[in-house]
Amino acid sequence: MKIAALRRLATLSCVGALLWAPSAWAEAVRGTIVQTQGHISPSCRTVVLKRKDTDAPMSFRILQTGTEDGVLSVTLTALTTGREVEIYYTPGNTSGCGTEPRIEFITIYAQGN
Repeated sequence: MKIAALRRLATLSCVGALLWAPSAWAEAVRGTIVQTQGHISPSCRTVVLKRKDTDAPMSFRILQTGTEDGVLSVTLTALTTGREVEIYYTPGNTSGCGTEPRIEFITIYAQGN
């Protein structure tokens, strides 16, 4: 009985790891938002980040989902407050509008962090 329970637990752990695997492959970049936009086609919204490490601009897209995911609100807050953000993305994963990668996760930091 204990072996069967351990096998079920191992299987669930593997399934859980597969569900979270895409975020493990995401890249991260930190900087400040210098531009964000609304758009007639929500999946075409562009966000421009000024990279902290190189000062180079980097463009992203916000994927339109059926529910509010908070990405647009965080980009707007970061733009208006000048706070640093960290954007997680997977190169090649787009919103379906343009070639810019879509934002998968975005974290906003308190001043000085």
